[in-house]
Amino acid sequence: MLSVPMIAVGLLAGGDVVVQAHTASPAVQVATPTQPPTAGMHRVLDDGFAGLSLDGAVWDTCYPWAPSSPGCTNWGNDEREWYLPSQDVVSGGELHLVSQGIPTEGTTRSLQPQQYPCRSGMVTTYPGLRFTYGYVQVRAKLPAGPLWSAIWLVASNFQWPPEIDIAESWSDGTPASFLKMGSMTEPNEIAVDAKDSFSGVPTHIDAGWHTYGLLWTAKSVTWYLDGRPIARTTRGVPDQSMYLVIDLADASSTVVTPSCNGSLDVRRVQVWQRSQIGS
Repeated sequence: MLSVPMIAVGLLAGGDVVVQAHTASPAVQVATPTQPPTAGMHRVLDDGFAGLSLDGAVWDTCYPWAPSSPGCTNWGNDEREWYLPSQDVVSGGELHLVSQGIPTEGTTRSLQPQQYPCRSGMVTTYPGLRFTYGYVQVRAKLPAGPLWSAIWLVASNFQWPPEIDIAESWSDGTPASFLKMGSMTEPNEIAVDAKDSFSGVPTHIDAGWHTYGLLWTAKSVTWYLDGRPIARTTRGVPDQSMYLVIDLADASSTVVTPSCNGSLDVRRVQVWQRSQIGS
């Protein structure tokens, strides 16, 4: 089997990194509010989750490289949840990825039986939508507690790295939550951490609905939060086809009692591209 993708944890060091912090950091530049940078682009995906089920022409409910069905997990991260299609609930114009602390039968990477302490939901746009460069925008409400939310792009050839993290959020059971974003091709990274009061990033990112955006070009990657650019890098920019993954994993290994009950809620997912690749 090809190598298993793993979720990254921050911005790459070096290159053109633009952030604001009250701790030691790269040079500070204050971002100004702006509309999504979609001028000259055409929309290739716009899903507001009408109806009672996912659009099967766009979405799948497991990693495409997973050898088993109907469930899967990310064995590369040693995760504790087993993803099931039943945990992807569409209602009221929203997609709910529901995590529950219910022991669930799954398998190991070698297809041996294994019980997981949690079950949860995920979606991917593979094979419905794979693209190179563009602007991705996801309106979502991330859960609090010891859960690991991720909105990210994964290489379509199933090789890792690279990946591009649009947003990650997790908590170790304390009131503060984290938001980390990054383009990962190597382990040397700088964390974008909501605890450090980065400009435009609320301390409690899980307190409400936010719009997470990513502009990916041939030369740079820029992260947006609620229409405001908050970070940018020119280093480690992937130049290959990728697909979108939204998942809710269990991050309870840092607490004594596993608890993976919660929901990652999504109201809208949009993707734009330019007519010419790389423009």
